[in-house]
Amino acid sequence: MLRPGNTFPLLTILALLLEVTSGCSKSGPEDPAVAVARTEEGRAPGAGGSTAAGPKHVLLVVIDTLRADHLSCYGYWRETSPNIDAMARRGVRFERAISQSSWTSPSMITLMTGQRLSRRRLNLPEDRPTLAELFKDAGYRTGAFVSNPLLSHKNGFNRGFDSWMSSPLREVGPVVEWLEETAADDTFTWVHFTDPHDPYLPPRKMRSQILGRISEEQSALLDLAGGRSEEPGTLAEQRAHIAREVGLYDDEIVSVDRKVRELLVALQRAGNLERAIVVLTSDHGETLWERLESDYLVEHQRQQRGTPTELQHLLKKTHGEYVYQELVRVPLIIMAPQLTPGAIESSVAESVNLAPTVLSLAGVTVQGVELLIGKNLFGEDVPPGAYTMTNQGEAFVSEDGWKLILPTAEGQLSYGQVIQLYDLRADPGERRNLAAAEPERVAQLKRRIEDRRATAIALQDGPDWEEQSRANARALRDLGYVDGGLIELEEESDPPPQPESSAGVQDQPVPEQEDGL
Repeated sequence: MLRPGNTFPLLTILALLLEVTSGCSKSGPEDPAVAVARTEEGRAPGAGGSTAAGPKHVLLVVIDTLRADHLSCYGYWRETSPNIDAMARRGVRFERAISQSSWTSPSMITLMTGQRLSRRRLNLPEDRPTLAELFKDAGYRTGAFVSNPLLSHKNGFNRGFDSWMSSPLREVGPVVEWLEETAADDTFTWVHFTDPHDPYLPPRKMRSQILGRISEEQSALLDLAGGRSEEPGTLAEQRAHIAREVGLYDDEIVSVDRKVRELLVALQRAGNLERAIVVLTSDHGETLWERLESDYLVEHQRQQRGTPTELQHLLKKTHGEYVYQELVRVPLIIMAPQLTPGAIESSVAESVNLAPTVLSLAGVTVQGVELLIGKNLFGEDVPPGAYTMTNQGEAFVSEDGWKLILPTAEGQLSYGQVIQLYDLRADPGERRNLAAAEPERVAQLKRRIEDRRATAIALQDGPDWEEQSRANARALRDLGYVDGGLIELEEESDPPPQPESSAGVQDQPVPEQEDGL
């Protein structure tokens, strides 16, 4: 249950944050699930600012491309996240958090504005306040440290930030310096790590040589796809390649988990961790060869590579086109003084509700908050279920575990998508389409999708999609969205990216690449 004012011993937190070995225990049957009561919001009456006794520091950590089910605290077989696990034991862990989309731009627009999208876009809407602007209006100092090039000033993501830094974030020194410099002030800090985004290249010292596990379902998919391969190679070789790549993906999670620890220790060292709100989540997940690739993308990628199609290319590796659970179920962990340590929230959490939740926990009630369509996740009026989308399809996940996927016209024509209905309780891998057998349920969930779609913001305000795509061509290509087939471009128009910064944060030199660093 929520207990306003409930805090946890500082020494206990410090001890947990110093856990850096893989021996950290993960949640399991011995950890009872505690439902989070939806009680009064943790904010001061009236408008303006944070409560005197409330949190002074808000830290939002977004880890790009992070699947919930590859974290130890979400039940993964390998110990990948001892420090994130420690956060879960000292905060609230949301078991069924659903991102706005399966690629970065739509998901982060929703996280930063509390607005829902129904189609692709790259820029923040100019007529809606951002989370940073609302915190700034409430008297907070605001800083952002962002490593994904799509989240750039040209797309409006620097709005509301006093200090802005765009760099690879191979080290977190600049963030630690900011947290130390602003220790006496109310602050909102956003840190966005790109790891474990493809390609999976963890630092050499973090490479464990632990292979990923190939599931029975993946083995069956490899067998199914085997006859379509144009390149000789044994099934054993392909299995070994996939296992190595998944192991490297997990190694990147271990690496970024260490960076999370550094941020939390910096807050603790300044004496601010007990009063802080710390949120950890992701913008989307990753497929990791757990689903067959569409014929359209197989051919597109073959043309981009200029080499024959291997067996591994017939399975989906990355993200962006689909809305299956491995792509849109993301971690969400919130630490705050008002919240009961170790609580687990089992209801579906839609990402549009995160911004108003954080503002409410901080006691921020300034003009503009009322424009957010999301609701406080700890309040009484949260609409059940979650909506998610890409340009190929939309989906709704219901509280009772049903999921409907509706293809768009593009999804039908180019990707061969059809209406899909899954019972996630019995079929979490979304393998058995029950749409034909459950027409009434399909109709019911279709209405939920239509209702959520009706509340989405306009497709674009300002430059049209083609103009924005050209302006972001290099970033889209570097992140694999062009060669992967998600975005089609006629030309690149932007110059090579340079580190960005604004007042209060200096550009950091990019270190020499160290064997895949």
